[in-house]
Amino acid sequence: MSYSSIIYPKASQLIRHTESVVDVHSKATPFRHFGIKPEIEENEEDGATVTFKFASLSKYENGNALPFLVLQDQLTTALKLSYPYGVILQSKEKSAVYPVVQFCHGGVDTKTRDEVSLIQGYTSQIAPYKEVRQIEPEVDSIFSNHLSSFYIILGFKTSGTQALLDSWKDWTGARYIYINFPEQLCLKKITLYRRESTDDMNLFSFIVVVLCDGVDSKEKQRTLLDFVQRLRAERTSNFISVYEEVIT
Repeated sequence: MSYSSIIYPKASQLIRHTESVVDVHSKATPFRHFGIKPEIEENEEDGATVTFKFASLSKYENGNALPFLVLQDQLTTALKLSYPYGVILQSKEKSAVYPVVQFCHGGVDTKTRDEVSLIQGYTSQIAPYKEVRQIEPEVDSIFSNHLSSFYIILGFKTSGTQALLDSWKDWTGARYIYINFPEQLCLKKITLYRRESTDDMNLFSFIVVVLCDGVDSKEKQRTLLDFVQRLRAERTSNFISVYEEVIT
């Protein structure tokens, strides 16, 4: 992976981040101001492949929606049955288009891509994504508890050009996130994934996953939800929601 040193003011102090460009060979790039492309980035991205499954209710019986928590539990159970080893996330927003999301390392068979039925009335949109960019704070936050993991997931439907990769921190909102993310929520990393298959525009072409592990109270959950509301006002994405990892 290629690294760059980033220093940005946050509150009254300077926070150092490291940006990773996932490539075939480990080769250091010149130190640079975050957001300024090195003169040479010749390595081809070759990050980990992660399969995302976005589960939702495809139809309602008798025209009535299930209660949100019941819907989440049923979708969670269905995903566990279809693939028991993936990480399952439940949205903290009742209006989320995808109440449950699952991701796991590795690709999927081409026969199981796109939309797949879980159980009656439930489907999941499935596709493999390649990790192509990542931002991590260089120092662990004092607020990190390592007991609970919360995520912000953003989905984008746009063509995947090299120019978009070079400017990803701007149009995805990653720059806004790492500058303004509440310190007490403990930002761990921001990862950009690019979809490997390009034949279905119903699926997101890019996904940004923001991981934090300092959300250990209802008050901090509200702070995270408020931050996402501000992020919605600042950036345009096809999808954004807050998720908590399901511990089994």
